[in-house]
Amino acid sequence: MVARDRLAVLTSGTHAGQANPNFGRLTLLCNHGDHFHPIGAFSLTGPAASPTVQQTNANNRLPEVSSLQPPLPLTAGAGLYAGKQVSSGNDALEYGDLRMVAFDVLLGDAPGSPEAILANSSNGRYRVPIAGTRVGLQLVSISTGLNVGDADTLRLLSVGQTVQISDGGTLDFEPIFWVDAGATAGTYSAALRFVDPGTNGTALSMGGVFNLDFAAPVPLPAAVWLLGGGLLPLVLRARRRA
Repeated sequence: MVARDRLAVLTSGTHAGQANPNFGRLTLLCNHGDHFHPIGAFSLTGPAASPTVQQTNANNRLPEVSSLQPPLPLTAGAGLYAGKQVSSGNDALEYGDLRMVAFDVLLGDAPGSPEAILANSSNGRYRVPIAGTRVGLQLVSISTGLNVGDADTLRLLSVGQTVQISDGGTLDFEPIFWVDAGATAGTYSAALRFVDPGTNGTALSMGGVFNLDFAAPVPLPAAVWLLGGGLLPLVLRARRRA
């Protein structure tokens, strides 16, 4: 979920009493059912009396490092993504559903409901609508060979580029990460952040950097791809004739 951090002063940890560097910033929250983990939020490091602001935090990856879950698998795409290995289709996996929705979907539910419990977690730190906020998504860095698109566009973002994905409360967006079918097997990563572009396109603030990790499988030999696509019908017809 995408929310705005409304905690002005840190209340716990080494830097309790210091101004929260993430205050007012759009933040990616990982939904754990009855609580959130902020992913890639601005944070403080160093001595309590003279901390340094970081544009990310220690918990800045999906899958979360503490889960020990391997990178999300890239699997065969279809349609616009035919001949690609893509991130979509992992909804059954923990961290596999990359759909981003506004925190607003939790507001207005009955007290005691699962939605209300989640909305009120972290002492209501994120319980504020983002309706009216233009939400931009910026690509900070990306592994060579990895690309990011959406349902309609293969290459949605290049490094340093920001695309508006919503007008706040209506946010419902799923990025699709992909490599070519013959890409080298291994781990591919992308770093992104949210941008609040304001009403005139001038960035009001940038959110913390978060990372997404993916695993591309060993590529199939070209002959196998042909067999799976164009040659297989010919083989079947030959068998039927026989």
